[in-house]
Amino acid sequence: MTEQGLAEGTDGPYGMFITTVDGETADESKEQWWCITKSGEMVNTGADQTPIQDQDIFELTLKEGY
Repeated sequence: MTEQGLAEGTDGPYGMFITTVDGETADESKEQWWCITKSGEMVNTGADQTPIQDQDIFELTLKEGY
């Protein structure tokens, strides 16, 4: 995603934390964050540590509130 310019992020203790997707940046003052789900289920790994296999479907959703 980062190589294609679709997403940007920062490195944290759990791997890459996505901050921007398709030009839309999460607003920390509103407690916004990008949630990664795989086939509708939330993943519990950093974006750069999530295993990807053929046929996997991932979603990125902008959430508000921690």
